[in-house]
Amino acid sequence: MNREEIIYLIENKKWKEVVLVGEPATEPLVASLATIRISAYRFVIKALGEIGNPVAVPTLIQFLNSADNHIRCYAINSLGRIGDSRAVQPLIDQLKNPNKYVRREAAKALGNIGDPGAIEPLIILLTHSDKYLKRDAAMALSSINDPRSASSLIGFILNRKPFFRETIQEKIVVFIRLREIQSWALALRENYNWRQ
Repeated sequence: MNREEIIYLIENKKWKEVVLVGEPATEPLVASLATIRISAYRFVIKALGEIGNPVAVPTLIQFLNSADNHIRCYAINSLGRIGDSRAVQPLIDQLKNPNKYVRREAAKALGNIGDPGAIEPLIILLTHSDKYLKRDAAMALSSINDPRSASSLIGFILNRKPFFRETIQEKIVVFIRLREIQSWALALRENYNWRQ
């Protein structure tokens, strides 16, 4: 598909078709951000994340400064989908954002990227008052799967003890004995009811 056809799809808001074009659509999508309405930003940002071309990372990082938290969350999500390590520090900065949804999205995105540089800021979040942010930080740490976070994750699990059924407590004991972070992640993902 040539550039004119891609631009036609963008102008006519054919976002699914643009995503199917793949990487050749990245540059026209980035260029369209200068001319489209602000209401269409979220569709372009989401499409850039679905395409996954690292060329879009600097543009998406700029949207982390947006005054609109919805746009910011879309940019964070797209950066997490792309998985480029250039986004790690800007995403770590978003963990301090006053908006709880922005912080949660940043924690999830850091887990998707899997860069060990995010371990310390995510460990700090395990003591936050927002239980959903703590959950997202724990899941991100389990995705990064670095032994440096093992003791913090064990502490996180043991503090949640009343919410675990007996079989999960047994798996925690096995995890502590084996010191394998993957065992914890499996126990948490398979058996923990986050709705409690």
